[in-house]
Amino acid sequence: MVREIETKYDCKIPDTRELLTSLPGIGDYVAGAVLSLAFNKREWIVDTNVVRVFKRYFGIRTTSEGRRNRDIINLSKIYVSTSNPRNANLAILDFAALICTSRNPKHEVCPVKKHCHFLKNVD
Repeated sequence: MVREIETKYDCKIPDTRELLTSLPGIGDYVAGAVLSLAFNKREWIVDTNVVRVFKRYFGIRTTSEGRRNRDIINLSKIYVSTSNPRNANLAILDFAALICTSRNPKHEVCPVKKHCHFLKNVD
């Protein structure tokens, strides 16, 4: 991959999802992370943490491959359509890590619990 960046792109990291995902070993998550975090582009990042937050909040059902779910991806695209997509992506990743954890989510301090589908439907 490094040689390809060196020869094809004059040692500059490509700045489009299409070009990045054409590189060996680069998928949608890494491409989105590079574009959003390094270039502050309005590009979505979907990992298992983002899937968990959106599934819980919106009540979306997914298969085991939630990262490829169109509803999740579309919500992520909407979420990063702000003036600062880098901060938007980091905010949701931090929220997933600190509040909406995979085990024992911190409902008592959750700022969006009022509208959370998951919390409303916990028995």
